[in-house]
Amino acid sequence: MRRIQGGVRIAALVSVVALVGCAEDLAPVTASWNQLQSTMVAKASELRKQYSAIVAAVKALPPEGPNDAIGQSLASRVSAALANHGTLLNALDTTITTGGTSVQEAIKTGKVVNVQKAIDDTKSAYDATLAKIIASASAVSGAFGQLKAHNAQVAAEAARINTVGTKVDYTDIDFKKGKGDFLLDRPNTQAALDKLLVFVNSCPELAVDLIGHTSDEGSAATNLKLSVVRANAVKKWLLGKGVAPKKIHAVSGVGDTDNAGAEPDAAAANTKTMKPSAVDEARRPNRRITLVVFTPCPTH
Repeated sequence: MRRIQGGVRIAALVSVVALVGCAEDLAPVTASWNQLQSTMVAKASELRKQYSAIVAAVKALPPEGPNDAIGQSLASRVSAALANHGTLLNALDTTITTGGTSVQEAIKTGKVVNVQKAIDDTKSAYDATLAKIIASASAVSGAFGQLKAHNAQVAAEAARINTVGTKVDYTDIDFKKGKGDFLLDRPNTQAALDKLLVFVNSCPELAVDLIGHTSDEGSAATNLKLSVVRANAVKKWLLGKGVAPKKIHAVSGVGDTDNAGAEPDAAAANTKTMKPSAVDEARRPNRRITLVVFTPCPTH
């Protein structure tokens, strides 16, 4: 309605200018503006609908748990991205409204060149803001997708906490070579520990066993000892995060006796041609911590 009324006012201004004897024909340029304004308003309306839809989708997601640091962080990113997107949409509306005012003022001058400049300036400002909105929409979509994927993973893990003996492997907890010290400078290590913390805190009743594993690089005795050291390092970290001691039922290690996958044979010719980083990456899944549900969460 506002756009239509603006068009009526512009038509009236053109008529007034013509009546006072303006020699320039403003009809073509005003028609161009009316078409442009209609297009911009329609696009802004479409973007608003898309924004409302994703806001509704975000509100429909389940709330993050109090110990779900990853989920809370992702939710904050989504919230910030949506706030920025809303600000840009408001800026787009303002650009269209301000442009309409500028065009009306230019029409009063009776000069085509002035009207065209007002139109061009508005179009330039509109295009610049629209480009920011497109980039913002991509950021919103990406953050929302990550949050949904995380929630799906949390839900899948939650389904496992109701069964005694459920095993969950955490293969992305990296340790210093031959030690029980975490490599916290690697983002995957902190992320894996955070996920483990969320799992352990799924409910007050849940109790788990922690089992350490190693690759097969060292001797059996060395690997067995190291696997226990690493499992205890995880226990210490969990306790430091406020986990009740009773939730850790037992801690043990099995060395390299229960590997998740085969490792490159150090004596094999093809292994000798592999890059050290490739060999190490092949061994990483075996250097894991396994969480086993001892006392499950109630199913009610």
